[in-house]
Amino acid sequence: GTLLYYARSVDPTILLSLSAMASQQSHATARTAADSARLLDCLATHLDAIIHFSASNTILRIHRNVSYLTEPNARSCIVSHFFLGKQEPTLMNGLVLNITTVLRCTASTSSEAEIGAIFVKMKKIQILCQTLRNMRFPQPPMSINTDNSSAVAFSNKTIKK
Repeated sequence: GTLLYYARSVDPTILLSLSAMASQQSHATARTAADSARLLDCLATHLDAIIHFSASNTILRIHRNVSYLTEPNARSCIVSHFFLGKQEPTLMNGLVLNITTVLRCTASTSSEAEIGAIFVKMKKIQILCQTLRNMRFPQPPMSINTDNSSAVAFSNKTIKK
């Protein structure tokens, strides 16, 4: 509980490790114990986690990453950082929301995992954008960024048969 509170309030970089350990808790192994010790060593080494908040235009920005087939049972992991920034997305501000989740299904390709991550992200974006609009912070049209060319082609309906 203590590490989860710390991760959510100060250092979201450890959420993925906490999530993985929590999913293995009911059938822990020596590897789970070693992963726990490694996480505690990392926290002891890097004591001064800092969240930086700066003035912004209150535009919702997202940094997202997908790791393909890195979780048990051949599943993929999604990490998304939602923050409020400026029109040009150069500075990462303090987080509004952090999503660390494992896709429930097994993706057959990395492109499929990317599309699944985009779907998970877009469900949250709708809620956050509406909340910001209600608070009188209009949101410009948001582009969806992905580093997978097949996922881009699928999203833009430009896949060639």
